[in-house]
Amino acid sequence: MAKFRNQTETVDARRLEIAETVATVDGDVAAPAGHWLVTHADGSASVCDPDTFRILYSPVKRGRGRPSKYSQAVVDRICSRLIEGESLRRICSDPEMPSITTIWNWYRREDIKEDFLKQFLRARAFQSLVMDGDMQDIADDSSRDFTEGEDGEEAVDREHIQRSKLRVETLWRRMKCMNPEMFAEKLDLNHGGSVEMSLPELFAEAMKKRIGDGGDD
Repeated sequence: MAKFRNQTETVDARRLEIAETVATVDGDVAAPAGHWLVTHADGSASVCDPDTFRILYSPVKRGRGRPSKYSQAVVDRICSRLIEGESLRRICSDPEMPSITTIWNWYRREDIKEDFLKQFLRARAFQSLVMDGDMQDIADDSSRDFTEGEDGEEAVDREHIQRSKLRVETLWRRMKCMNPEMFAEKLDLNHGGSVEMSLPELFAEAMKKRIGDGGDD
């Protein structure tokens, strides 16, 4: 049987080569040759004449399956999704994308390894620039730094601030791995080499200034 679909369900159906007696919910039906035997999602069966079947149902197209052959078009799709912020594992979980094993096999092939890796690393580097903006948004967002305490007074939401700090630190570590030339170096705040702080450290300092002396106990 082949898969077909109408507006409400997907069914299995086959065209009868010879006349058959079909058990339906309305009893046994004598189905002429050329009619369609339809098995519905709930397991019940019905008989449909060719003209009605053609109007009501359309074939379900089979998926193409995971691509395994190396192609520039597939690599471009992978890199585009990397730039948008998706991880390689998430991309490869898409049934229309290559599996992790396929990516590994591409990496091992000497004839394509260099070109593939070059494009992949460029996409990763560009992704780090997008993440830089994400990190800035987290650091700038003070909407949940304070909450209402049990006494009704405004209180510092330390859990949210620490969570935001962790998110910034995680993004920063990833950015340094993706684009070490741009992000691995620390920032010299005094421009004299005596004081250096990483971006997560800057974030922590900004939080202290935002909440005053109540930032850390």
